[in-house]
Amino acid sequence: MTSETGSAKQADVLTDDEIKRLLSRPGISPDELLASKLIPISRNGLYEALSRGDIDSFRIGKKIIIPTAPLRRKLGIDAA
Repeated sequence: MTSETGSAKQADVLTDDEIKRLLSRPGISPDELLASKLIPISRNGLYEALSRGDIDSFRIGKKIIIPTAPLRRKLGIDAA
């Protein structure tokens, strides 16, 4: 049972290639950023950071978009 739980947790973590593909897109959703685990932050913490402007974002209707170029610069990650 322990190995199954460990495997399930492993499946939730994105691979380096998946993260590169994600960050190569022009914008991502807050849920995608949380799933990538690039920033060790809670969901509430992320939305607070977005509302404070600590993480660049904009809205299209009700959808929040996080542009990846400023995010990569803040994280010190080269463009994919």
